[in-house]
Amino acid sequence: MNKKVLAILLAAALLIAVCAGCAAKETKQDASASNASSGGTVTIRYGSADSEDTAVVQGLLAFEKYVEEASNGTIQVEPYINGVLGGDRELCEGLQLGTVDMTMVLGAILGNYDPSFNIFALPYLWTSKQASYDAIEGEFGQTMIERADAIGFKLLGFGDAGAYEIGLNGKQAATVAELSGIKLRVPESEVDIAFFKALGASPSPISFSETYTALEQGVANGLELPVELMYSSQYFDTLTSITMTNHFQAPFPILMSNNMWNSLSADQQQIVLDGIAKQIEVNREIAADAESKALKVFEDSGKTVIYPDDAAMAEFEAIGKQVQEEYRDKVGSDLLDLAASYNK
Repeated sequence: MNKKVLAILLAAALLIAVCAGCAAKETKQDASASNASSGGTVTIRYGSADSEDTAVVQGLLAFEKYVEEASNGTIQVEPYINGVLGGDRELCEGLQLGTVDMTMVLGAILGNYDPSFNIFALPYLWTSKQASYDAIEGEFGQTMIERADAIGFKLLGFGDAGAYEIGLNGKQAATVAELSGIKLRVPESEVDIAFFKALGASPSPISFSETYTALEQGVANGLELPVELMYSSQYFDTLTSITMTNHFQAPFPILMSNNMWNSLSADQQQIVLDGIAKQIEVNREIAADAESKALKVFEDSGKTVIYPDDAAMAEFEAIGKQVQEEYRDKVGSDLLDLAASYNK
């Protein structure tokens, strides 16, 4: 055999090996999708950065129970909680890579893909929880569903984690001035960073899964979160005061990878949508009830809950409105006005 023929044969063998490797990788990543398309059992890997006791994860577990029963077991849900698959940013990346099929994340994380999603972090955008519900269930919500689709995510609905407040360790802040220089953990969101800088604090973006350690070691002296999440994630252990600024109503987009969604039959898609409705119902019920219970636990342990007076709240809100205007062009003026129109 001459050298030219041998080289051709070797090249062909190498090409076959590479193609086989690629096929194996694709088969592994798309196994659930293939099963769904062929009418077999489909497994949905649902990732969350939150812990089991949170309203977020309790909603997830309600979704799991509903779809598995409604599908007679042909749809299985595998919950991955406590940040085992990463924080919100990593979970969104996982949807794109095929390592995660569903997740529920802070809306502003999607600002990494489309700047208009930064609107979900704008302080004092909605003046009440009901206004935020009306927005996400109306034209505003439909607009964001369409924008999510354009960046490769299937947005199935919006969960809830409660209003955001400020928890501090070893400090108290009843006014904007008293936040000056305090090191605060914030999500990996540019709007959150901008808002707390405007308040005079020193914000630091830290992954949710690393927050407890940051508070314990003094890397951060506080954080912003719903009270229910502070409690269920055991941050109460590291906090001595909570300031009820109510600066952020938090609709959390519930996302599925387009690959998974498109692989489901029409009947399976409807079961998933009905499961999402159940998830949102449970999620909202728990979030609404949990804040007052958590605050009582906090106060009963001898710690301080601060309600800023009218003058202090007016200053917090004024700074929040300034940040809204700074982001008007980035999120879109029409979109910002549409979101604000739900305030009554």
